[in-house]
Amino acid sequence: MSAVEDIKLEAKRRVELARANHSTVDIAIRTFRRFSEDEGGPSAAALTYYFFFSIFPLLLFVGSLLGLATFLNAELKEDILRAGLDAAPLIRDVLTRDGLEILQDKRSQLALVALLMALYAGSGVIVALEHALNKINRCTVELSFVQKRIRSFKFMAMFAVGALVSLSLSAAGKLIGNVAELGIFGSIVGPLVAYAGAIAVTTGLFAACYRILPACDLSWRDVLPGAITAAVIFEILKLAGGAYLAQGEATRSSTFGAFATAAALLIVSYLLAQVTLLAAELNAVILERRRMRGGL
Repeated sequence: MSAVEDIKLEAKRRVELARANHSTVDIAIRTFRRFSEDEGGPSAAALTYYFFFSIFPLLLFVGSLLGLATFLNAELKEDILRAGLDAAPLIRDVLTRDGLEILQDKRSQLALVALLMALYAGSGVIVALEHALNKINRCTVELSFVQKRIRSFKFMAMFAVGALVSLSLSAAGKLIGNVAELGIFGSIVGPLVAYAGAIAVTTGLFAACYRILPACDLSWRDVLPGAITAAVIFEILKLAGGAYLAQGEATRSSTFGAFATAAALLIVSYLLAQVTLLAAELNAVILERRRMRGGL
């Protein structure tokens, strides 16, 4: 028993030594510790719940809008659809070819209903995120129910535009990469520029989220580290998500049957929720360290 205790003490000593000598180690440990203290797991679960019930009406709305693009020729429309689905692998599992045709045929009936459902469920996501960010940033003032809903609708509009631009850039990278006539530009440079633009837009969205939603005063400098971290991880998940989902598709199908896609949505949603909150905790830890050292 004493040997085990000695090992534990030695491990703790080495961890504390690493924290003292390397600020990155200290920041990482404090970030995960704060995440646990702030009940980040339950907060991420709440975000996942609201996101799960908002994604389906949102996909219905997007699929219905696709049917309105009648001015595009069939071949170009097919290329845009394929590139868009490849840029978001999980959507590819939800929006099947037959499903898209049904949505396009019934676009006039579904578009408005799906938009209203997405707005209602999406506002729940933003309000839950507001509450979590207020807790992370130790904000003592909570806005009223009406104020939170108004802010959520404003942020959803901004988020929708940014997400559309980010997805469009990723899809553009896929399209450029498939154009053989562009040579090395089409195969390497074009997609890299498109992905860099997508990361920049995603960083801006996360920065706006971390600065605008909490009910306390934060500067762009305060939220930038977490925004960059979250954006990079988000893009990595988006690229690696297709391979992960394809690899586990057979297992999910045998385990969940018809609910395999829903299970995949839950997994990805929970991962994104955790990344979002951990990046917010990272901002809070870095800000605390700066204040402790008089770097306001």
